[in-house]
Amino acid sequence: HRIFSTDIIELAKEINKNKIDILINCDGWAKGNQMRLYTLKPAPIQIQMLGTMATLGSTNIDYLITDPHATPLNTSHYYFEKFLILPSFFVNHYQQNYQSIIQYTNFSRASLFPDISQDATIFACLGRLSKITPELWKTFISILKRTGPQSYLWLLYYPKEAIQNLLKEAKQLGLENAEERILVTHIIPPQKMYLRAIANISLDTPFNGFITRAEMLWLGVPSLTLTDELIHTRGGISMLNALCNDCADNWIAFNLKQYEDLAVYWATNPKKLLEYRLKIEQARHNSLLFNTTKWTKSFESGLLKIYENFIHNKPFNHIKVESIANDNYKVNDIIDYNTTIIYNLNSDNQILDFTTSNMTNQNTNQNTNQNTNQ
Repeated sequence: HRIFSTDIIELAKEINKNKIDILINCDGWAKGNQMRLYTLKPAPIQIQMLGTMATLGSTNIDYLITDPHATPLNTSHYYFEKFLILPSFFVNHYQQNYQSIIQYTNFSRASLFPDISQDATIFACLGRLSKITPELWKTFISILKRTGPQSYLWLLYYPKEAIQNLLKEAKQLGLENAEERILVTHIIPPQKMYLRAIANISLDTPFNGFITRAEMLWLGVPSLTLTDELIHTRGGISMLNALCNDCADNWIAFNLKQYEDLAVYWATNPKKLLEYRLKIEQARHNSLLFNTTKWTKSFESGLLKIYENFIHNKPFNHIKVESIANDNYKVNDIIDYNTTIIYNLNSDNQILDFTTSNMTNQNTNQNTNQNTNQ
């Protein structure tokens, strides 16, 4: 059902008139967002996914789509929303739309950087330059200095005005031949995404690049991430764990010193780096990270559980969906840290059975997030 009205009040009335049960916000606070619409609560259940990787700070958003690595339960006090915890929160279409792209990843880097040898190490940070903090930039320069003259840092003109300031700072930090060591290109269009595969190591920022990281992993490029407690720093740890069981080993840093040391370690151990890259390439086709069908089934299971709780006037609680054998799913209704109701569902989202643990602490408060327009 398409709605073309740009008037927020009319849009809210239309949603309410059509008895929409679940309204999903994919923008958050991004430019051009519709957060004013969600403050009117036109639907009884409102969910945030992607868009803004953080709490929206609104009591009108009931759930945040996430996973166990992106938002550990012990960080829930930072969020206004309850968690809908999927096996992997990041949905993408690389498996469906970009199979052909990976056929072109084994090529010479001369097409983009003709003066860089195949044996050189190219670090890539291909996101928005505003995500690079002064402390991280110092770390990048230190990495280049420690890994020698045959290492390079690849950035984008994103925005172009920032490059001269970064080059000036690199020189002040003592990087020799900064103009040659820091490679800058324009943004690469999706149809030429394979060009990113010439990088040896992708360097993420504290504001994790979710789409950029997913693209690099799909191309087989190892990605180093810097993580903390909040979700905007945990996209990397989430994706690497969804890629394979031990893909996160030695690729997750919890401070800048560890981040720098890991970057230097991998750059100076090319044989191990190649082994890891081959591991990514083998894992991507069957991984949870790039399996949109499994993501969809787990998402549907979670939505059905949220709706079921709502129509039975139960409070909104954290809900965890876990994949089990034969495309079945286990859905946990998490009352608090000590209380969980576990539902086993089949592939048609029918409840097979359920068990409970430590129900003494169950929160009996009734759901107050009702549709204010009814």
